[in-house]
Amino acid sequence: LTREFFTKELAKHYQGNNDTDVFSATWNSVMITFGCCGVNGPEDFKYASVFRLLTLDSDEVPEACCRREPQSRDGVLLSREECLLGRDLFLNKQ
Repeated sequence: LTREFFTKELAKHYQGNNDTDVFSATWNSVMITFGCCGVNGPEDFKYASVFRLLTLDSDEVPEACCRREPQSRDGVLLSREECLLGRDLFLNKQ
């Protein structure tokens, strides 16, 4: 399994905040748990065809990429709107 493999699979199958899709739900859990965004970074979602279609190209990244308040036990986002627009300060970086 390589970085290239995961990048291609993410681009082909990722559906965003779809909790009924096991592939997407797993990716969301990984990104939230490890504070990352995709395999290589937010740019991975520019080529995620199903995600782009489902969000009507309005969101640059999925909500799972958004940074959360450090002291929040509930996972409160710093700024959902700024994050979904792809603003750097509000995205996970790991």
